[in-house]
Amino acid sequence: MRINRCVLIAALSISFWLAGVSLAGPRFALPGFSSGGKGPSAEKFVERIAQELGLTLQQKEKLLAEAKLTEEKAAKVRARDKEIFVKIESELSKEDPNKELIHNYIKEIGQNRTSMQIERMDQIIALRKALTPEQRTKLERLIDLPPFSGHYELEHSNTLTG
Repeated sequence: MRINRCVLIAALSISFWLAGVSLAGPRFALPGFSSGGKGPSAEKFVERIAQELGLTLQQKEKLLAEAKLTEEKAAKVRARDKEIFVKIESELSKEDPNKELIHNYIKEIGQNRTSMQIERMDQIIALRKALTPEQRTKLERLIDLPPFSGHYELEHSNTLTG
């Protein structure tokens, strides 16, 4: 039985999307900032964090430099992933696709996503090191209690505590 090419591509797309969502879960992302390339620019990211944490000008400049580097790396990774998706689609369009080649492409996408997750973690760690204790506490609240997740509302709701 031959699988319809569109069904196969749709299934792969959904599985890649789910893999990306699972890697960029709310515990490892700053709230209000999406991952996957559709989030705010480095400037908007830094402005929001600076406002939320009360960063000094020096802290803000350092964070902006790091955020721009991360943004550039992410753009390269997204571009490479797009190239790989085209190669996967091309291979799947063949009568007898090379399964090993497709597996290698998928592994490369996984490695790319892992490297970006590490990059994001390194950025958060560098930010934490540059913060005052009070700013670190605010950052931890931002990471642990992302808005729209329901956690913040549950912990701060007067209806639950009486």
